[in-house]
Amino acid sequence: MIATVTHARVRASQGDVHGALRVLHGVLAVSPGDEEALRLRDELTGATPRLARRRAEALSGWIQRVRSRRRSRR
Repeated sequence: MIATVTHARVRASQGDVHGALRVLHGVLAVSPGDEEALRLRDELTGATPRLARRRAEALSGWIQRVRSRRRSRR
């Protein structure tokens, strides 16, 4: 695997924040002063609780829709 900031951005955009952080770790191991990688790492680290909350809200909404559909079928 080639670790690039672009690869990390793709992973993050797909919701794989931890995967993106692993890729950034690889980038920073080779280029510790890479400002773009550092900026994205800081952004993702701060965004992790926010993303988790959004995922939980989305999952909760999905569960409610499924329950509602099941009730309406009875």
